[in-house]
Amino acid sequence: MELLMMLDSTHREQLTAHLLALNREDRADRFIGTVNDDYVQRYVNGIGYARDVLIGALQERRLIALAHAAMYLEHGELVSEVGVSVESNLRRNGLGKRLLHAAIDAAKRFNVRRVYVIFRTGNAAMAALTRSVGGRINRQGTESSAVFEINGGPHLPLRTTRNFQGAEALHATHPRERGRALLVHGAGGDSYQWLPSSQPIMPITQHDRAPPLAQVRVSRWLRTCCWFRP
Repeated sequence: MELLMMLDSTHREQLTAHLLALNREDRADRFIGTVNDDYVQRYVNGIGYARDVLIGALQERRLIALAHAAMYLEHGELVSEVGVSVESNLRRNGLGKRLLHAAIDAAKRFNVRRVYVIFRTGNAAMAALTRSVGGRINRQGTESSAVFEINGGPHLPLRTTRNFQGAEALHATHPRERGRALLVHGAGGDSYQWLPSSQPIMPITQHDRAPPLAQVRVSRWLRTCCWFRP
């Protein structure tokens, strides 16, 4: 049985090995185009480990499948783009669906407004997978996207600012809304995490190996942090 767990920068070698093991066609599906080994290595090195959500399926210590949810702002809303990859001999057993569900659930906990999955229009397997999880499919030529609206209701218009050290802080721009922006100094660099005021505040922890998925709460792999109120 595969173990699903959150990954961090200590899993960089396993992430690289998993993505390099994808054949030419699978890489094209995962990265929406043909990519070489150097591109894969740069991709792994460029992951925002203190900002993004990475969920892996492991058999013993070998990474056999991955969901990477990259977080970013879109028109003042926190959104995520998810990429999923599974070893070819382990497909059609529901593993990709479990990973996508886990990535969407994590995004909900972090108050992400919307999740996207971008894929090649000819990738029928990904179209079927995202549709089965409730995605709305949009086709645009050779690329398609599945959209998941996961946190409805009034949203907090957000913006980022930088302090004199160049670190980012996230602020709500609506005068009647309150929340907190967590400025994280992690192994992947400075990043932020928006937390509504109803979210529990977790204690600061030392950067360490990622816990199993069931143990993950709001704060992840933090070394130092500071709080801001809008």
